[in-house]
Amino acid sequence: MKILQERFYPSARRVLALKGEKEDAPKYLVGYDVDGNQVFNVPSPDGYSFLYLCSHTMAEAAVVCGCNEPDADGCWPDYYFAVDHESGKLNRICKAR
Repeated sequence: MKILQERFYPSARRVLALKGEKEDAPKYLVGYDVDGNQVFNVPSPDGYSFLYLCSHTMAEAAVVCGCNEPDADGCWPDYYFAVDHESGKLNRICKAR
């Protein structure tokens, strides 16, 4: 797997990376501490694909994910997910515009 994007989050002292085989299809979010030790490795949320790492007013570390399959009401295409620095748990926080 290749690292497709990475970003350092200074206050959390974490480096987050999106990894995958294809440039346009990251499969995993990986968290590293400042010494380079892997802290977590999580797949994309069910029904979503990773797009890019970012920050948000509601979460220093965030990732934007795209909806894979619209539901009956139509799915908003992109959402921000907050990233827990310790476990890698993803929490959907709001629509990305």
